[in-house]
Amino acid sequence: MELASNTIFLADLAEGDTWTAPVRCERLQEGCVRYSYLPPASRVPRRHRCRPEDEAEAARVRPQFSSLRYGDSDYCQLSPFCAAEIRQGADDEAEMGAFHDLYQPQREANLRVRLEEYLRFGLEAGVFCAS
Repeated sequence: MELASNTIFLADLAEGDTWTAPVRCERLQEGCVRYSYLPPASRVPRRHRCRPEDEAEAARVRPQFSSLRYGDSDYCQLSPFCAAEIRQGADDEAEMGAFHDLYQPQREANLRVRLEEYLRFGLEAGVFCAS
């Protein structure tokens, strides 16, 4: 693995698997994995700001998706209930994974700031995401 960046490696070992790790690389001295989610016990080259950092954090930051069913409109899209470390854990504070280049966290923050600027006194607005 030469370079993996802003990626979610969603893998588990099944019962009776002969693999030694959910994500396993042969050459550990070459390459780098940065700003990514890796399942615990993965064997990969150097890590830089990957999640989870330790076993205590593993269950809390596991990625949650709106749907993992191919063909759904929200296939592989991170759930709003996903941990902030995953939703804003990329190198540019966007979300990790397939929808990284949409920059959802930044767009949401910009929208909230602009709404506050332009709302009349006493009015409130909210952001509701729909797929």
